[in-house]
Amino acid sequence: MEQTFTQFSREVVANFLQTVVVLDDGAYMDPGEEIGEVVEPNEDESVPEEAEADAAEPAPAVAVEHSANALDAQALITSFAERGLVCGVLLPWKDGDPAAATVLASRRADIVILDWQLGDEGEKATGIIQTLLEQDAASGGRLRLVVVYTAKPDLEPIRDAVGKVAPSLTATDGLNGALALAGGHTRIVFISKGKTSDIAKTVSESDLAERLITEFVELGSGVLANVALGGIAAIRDETHNVLARFHPGLDAPFLTHRILLVTPDDAEGYAVDLLTSEFQSILHRRNLGRTHAGPEVIGAALKEITDGGGQFRLMSQKNSDNAPVALTVDQFMKLIEVGPKGLAEIQGVQVGGANSLPERIYLLRAETVAAGLATHREFARVSANSRELATAPPEWRARLDLGSVVRRGDDYFVCIQPSCDALRLTEPTQFIFASLHKDEAAFDLVVQDPAGAEICLKIGPKASNIVTAAFAPDGASKVVLSSPCNEGGAFTSIAGEAFAWVCDLRTSIALRFSHRIANDLSRIGLDEFEWQRRFSTGG
Repeated sequence: MEQTFTQFSREVVANFLQTVVVLDDGAYMDPGEEIGEVVEPNEDESVPEEAEADAAEPAPAVAVEHSANALDAQALITSFAERGLVCGVLLPWKDGDPAAATVLASRRADIVILDWQLGDEGEKATGIIQTLLEQDAASGGRLRLVVVYTAKPDLEPIRDAVGKVAPSLTATDGLNGALALAGGHTRIVFISKGKTSDIAKTVSESDLAERLITEFVELGSGVLANVALGGIAAIRDETHNVLARFHPGLDAPFLTHRILLVTPDDAEGYAVDLLTSEFQSILHRRNLGRTHAGPEVIGAALKEITDGGGQFRLMSQKNSDNAPVALTVDQFMKLIEVGPKGLAEIQGVQVGGANSLPERIYLLRAETVAAGLATHREFARVSANSRELATAPPEWRARLDLGSVVRRGDDYFVCIQPSCDALRLTEPTQFIFASLHKDEAAFDLVVQDPAGAEICLKIGPKASNIVTAAFAPDGASKVVLSSPCNEGGAFTSIAGEAFAWVCDLRTSIALRFSHRIANDLSRIGLDEFEWQRRFSTGG
């Protein structure tokens, strides 16, 4: 039987998830027999002999009453442990603040579970949720599944109360009739405690782990998301293998390597390169691309979309919302397998050649061309940009290097300074930039402006498009650093000009741009050393 895409995704999520943190003031472990009243012994009285216990009639166990809001922590921990997850249960303590420890633990937890009533009517839980969301936003966002697990039967007012501190999230339905708030990378689910019942919409502690794994699938399901989750899970699985490979015994030869280098500081980058290549080896060895983004998985994803009432469309004419042509899963898979040549088998689509597919695709999974275009431009950003201002931590300071995209006023530039000339700086140094101009039709990269709007940029590949500016290095790191991102993230030149950091390009993209400029300089007769000398001296 063929797997559905949800089944594929669930396997990935189950391998990825590792940690759960729970805060519940009603949590208890199995207390065993109840202890009776303690009586102070009287030394003057003789101790009567104990009657011989009747092995056939053990003393009856004493039942312990628990409130309706109680949480069977043992059943919950076991439920997660049986699925390979570590679950930690926290109890609010007297005269203490439960939020601090919960928030701290939640930074590394994959799932956070909160009781709604922590000695109050939801104020503490709401405060914790608000703090988590604010911290996530400040760090650029992360996958976040929060579960409000409560004995209160009416969940609608609880969702409304949480929604007031999470205005960016939209009220939606969870699984099996549960309520949820969702948006971006965050999902908050509201589930009632109790014996598992589809009618009462309750879930027991022993069934909660299975339910939350499925809820996490709703949060992160997608072909590329599965590749990412699968990759992280693979590296997690082999963490100790990597540590065993880079054991302390290798320190001496590594230090020898550093001593023998002409520029000893290069060993620092080499250490990172070794680790990076080890991670790449793990990912390629797991064959993640084929496993999580191969034709079988894509076909299952397409079928699930159509089974749910979704459809795929191509524009019959380029850049037109009018009369799009609906595709079957088989037609879509044909395009997946053979590319633009598959257009010839689709009736109603006017094509002007094998390269006309990009002009037809923006309606594949969007209602309008504009909406489809926005997702494709976001993919362009993700593909080309390794780090962006919008997702950088507040205190992050960017380093000016090959591939740094900066903005001066309304003008954009990309740094094409060779990386070797951007390190170990001891005095003000001239940096070389290629100009980028806005072009919606034919662009090389997409960036975000300060307001979050997408800006399409094309590099000016001629030598005349080059500008230079001198910057003083940071004394400790010996590189040029920007101001912190929450202060504008700007590189300030010796002349006092502010070049606001926008993003860093992936190395392969930056080198491509640098080569374009180098080719034009070669055309006019300047070799690399000559043009660097001229621009660095202003000649």
